[in-house]
Amino acid sequence: MDFYVIEVYSGSIELSTLNIILVHIIGISIFAFLALGIYGISFVKSFIKKFRKEILYFLVFGIVAYSLMNVVWSLWPYLSMAVMRVVFFLLDFFGLNVVLLASNTMSLNGFAVQIAEACSGIYSIFIFSALYLFIVFLDWGKINKKKAAIVFIPAILGAFLANIARVFVLMLVGAYISRDLALGLYHSYSGMIFFLIYFVLFWGLLYRWMKK
Repeated sequence: MDFYVIEVYSGSIELSTLNIILVHIIGISIFAFLALGIYGISFVKSFIKKFRKEILYFLVFGIVAYSLMNVVWSLWPYLSMAVMRVVFFLLDFFGLNVVLLASNTMSLNGFAVQIAEACSGIYSIFIFSALYLFIVFLDWGKINKKKAAIVFIPAILGAFLANIARVFVLMLVGAYISRDLALGLYHSYSGMIFFLIYFVLFWGLLYRWMKK
């Protein structure tokens, strides 16, 4: 629910360096307090002590990955167009009355959606790429580098297709179940849910194959 509240009021927050830092601190503190509440202080201290090297690698990698986000972000208009075209094709294929209103807007049963940054799949692609490379880096001595390189592009495509599935379901929910649900809780949490499902399935099926 915290993520939902932040998203709802994010548009009214003044864009400044201080506010950006504070929002990030709030986001990180949510997970920090959640971990403390579930596992307790003793377990968290033991975990940090045992995996301090991996945590440091993750922090450094996260900072580098975040700094590259602005470069990758420039691709979102092209990805949004691809998402809209594919979702439009699927809805039309199933015989649903979908209408193209603009270059990046479509309507189904009176429910209109603009495929903008949040629906472009750029977040899923970037986060999956970062985690993929991070896992390969951590297991460098165990992973078959050739297999990891071969699977990387198809894996990114899979993350993009998972986002397309999310937008497809979003249109169905908004058109035939509830507009408020589609633009509220579903829109806030579905991206994370679809991403986690794909991430778990991908590594569950291919991790052993990618190892030496």
